[in-house]
Amino acid sequence: ALPSEGKSVCAVNLARALSIDPLGKTLIIDCDLRKPSVNRFFKIPREGGLSDALFARRLSNQFIKSVAPGLDVMTAGSQVV
Repeated sequence: ALPSEGKSVCAVNLARALSIDPLGKTLIIDCDLRKPSVNRFFKIPREGGLSDALFARRLSNQFIKSVAPGLDVMTAGSQVV
């Protein structure tokens, strides 16, 4: 995959489409730690996401943000240096 091919746009639109199911729940996780972008689509802060969960060696609901009914997001998290 190359940069700017639309991978994040496709993932975000797919997550939004899947979240329409009233019986289901969708979680989109931004695993691009180098150039994350999913947080910008939902206008939420990047901090408190995947890299923070990995650093803490635990997964909890504090790293998952609810953005719409049936749709949750885990951002890439704080910048790793």
